Amino acid sequence: MSAALHLYIQLQDAVKDTSGPLRPHLGARVLQDALTEATAEYWLRRADQFEAAAPKLGGYHGHATREELNEAWTRCHATAAACRRHAELIMQGRPEEISDEVTSVLEEVA
Repeated sequence: MSAALHLYIQLQDAVKDTSGPLRPHLGARVLQDALTEATAEYWLRRADQFEAAAPKLGGYHGHATREELNEAWTRCHATAAACRRHAELIMQGRPEEISDEVTSVLEEVA
C-alpha cells in the first residue's frame, strides 16, 4: 500500500471516528485548506512570512553563529522565492501538476 493511500485511509478513519458537529467541520476544514493552498494569494502570503522569518541585522539571534544566521537567511529567502514562483505559475493558469501517486490513490478509492 502506498504511503499516500495509507494517509488517505487514516484520514477517512479519523473522520469516521469523529462524532457530532466536529465531523462535518473537519471535512470542511480539509476542503477549505486545499482550496486556499490552490490560490496565488496564499503563496504570496507564505513568501512574505518566510521573508519576515529571516534573521535581521540587529535582531535577537541567541547563540547562533554568523554562518548559521547566513544559512537561515538564505533558506528563508530561497523558500520565499519558491513560493512566489508557485504563485506566478498559478496566476499564469499553470497550477501544480497532480502527482501519479495522488492520481493512483484517487482511482483506488473511487
